[in-house]
Amino acid sequence: MVYLATGAGFNSLSFEFLIGASTIRKIGKTTCTSIWNILQPIYMAPKTTEDWIEVADTFYNRTNFPNVVGAVDGKHIRIVQPDKSGSNFFNYKKVFFLCSYGLDRCRL
Repeated sequence: MVYLATGAGFNSLSFEFLIGASTIRKIGKTTCTSIWNILQPIYMAPKTTEDWIEVADTFYNRTNFPNVVGAVDGKHIRIVQPDKSGSNFFNYKKVFFLCSYGLDRCRL
């Protein structure tokens, strides 16, 4: 989950968790596959090319962005420094934060 949340590389995660990079890769692949298998039928409902084209057309009509099926945005949320976190949640503005990301797809 840290890999998905931060985008950190496998080598840096292997140092952080003191396990091999190949083990991190295997855990990451297994986790992503499990998440995909559970969430894909719920949130990726369009099954055909025509369905995806309809989603893109709806997104274009609402936002004037062609050939787009969704949008991602993020927000830095200030937090109180967690115990024993060091500089893990510290950013360039000299505050502690979490990143929250959201994905939106035009609903048909």
